[in-house]
Amino acid sequence: SGLYVIEVETPFNADLDKERIEKYKEYDLHNNAYLREGGTYVGTASASHEFTNNPFMMQNGFKDATYDLQNRKITWEVGFNYNVRSLEGAVITDTIEGNHNFGLTTFTLKKWYVDVPFEGNKAGKEYTSGTEDIAVTEAEWKELIKSTETGFTLNMDDLIAKKGIDPMGRYILTYETKMKDDLIDKASYKNDFKINYVNDKEDLKESIITGTANVPRGGEHVDKTGSTNGRNATWRLDVNAAQSTVDSIEIVDVLSANQVLNADSIEVFEATIDTDNKNVLVAGNPVTMGEGEKQYTYTIDGNTLNMTIHGVIDQPYIVTYKSFVLAANGEEINNSVDVDGK
Repeated sequence: SGLYVIEVETPFNADLDKERIEKYKEYDLHNNAYLREGGTYVGTASASHEFTNNPFMMQNGFKDATYDLQNRKITWEVGFNYNVRSLEGAVITDTIEGNHNFGLTTFTLKKWYVDVPFEGNKAGKEYTSGTEDIAVTEAEWKELIKSTETGFTLNMDDLIAKKGIDPMGRYILTYETKMKDDLIDKASYKNDFKINYVNDKEDLKESIITGTANVPRGGEHVDKTGSTNGRNATWRLDVNAAQSTVDSIEIVDVLSANQVLNADSIEVFEATIDTDNKNVLVAGNPVTMGEGEKQYTYTIDGNTLNMTIHGVIDQPYIVTYKSFVLAANGEEINNSVDVDGK
């Protein structure tokens, strides 16, 4: 006789129950206990724990992305194997939207220590108790990383053999990418970091960690705004806000027939992106007329403005000008613009 307390720990496999958890968002884990004397049930007890969707656990890690506006580079940080599977035989395949160059000098690897991976059903870097650098030279990365058309692959057996890392560990891999030819053609770039497990004893065959890099005004070649004050209209063109690198920019701007372009009002400015103010372009130094590097020329044919900004262009510009409105009261004025970069 007497009072006894029995404690039992049971493993929980979020990877194998992923579809159910994603569908219902919440998942109750139940445990029923029965007391039996001489073949007769004399008491029962039950308990449950509500598991809520944990993004670290669900993705088996995390993937963050930071865009460097000045150098037009993306830094990717991937925490992987959060759920502690065997990395022996595993192959990592990293796939990124768009055409990227990978800088092998930028790859770094750290051991990732997590104190309380499931406490409070939360996931976040607040649970990262620390990291430990793993020294991998540029020459070693060149041997380890295999480039593909859309990213790279990494055979974990090669990394385990070369650096002696723990195949049951958690790790953080960091690297940089830059758009080929510096053509920023999208506002965001998705990155899938897939781990193909081979020797996992719980039959987890694949884990995909997804991240997205957001590029301020990415893919934007030209944007146009206008305002009127009485018979005067002011037009503004934001050109190459994406900061792609092109060999000269040609602008064709056509005004409606019920207005007259004021050639003396044309101005061109170098510009920067104000990321603290909704990514608006801010005018900087004025651009001078001429056919030299980063100068501009223009012609006017009726109500069509043809402008060229010369030289290799890798920054945004603002073009402003005014027009005199001939429209009757309530009549609409409009403006269409095309931009071409060589």
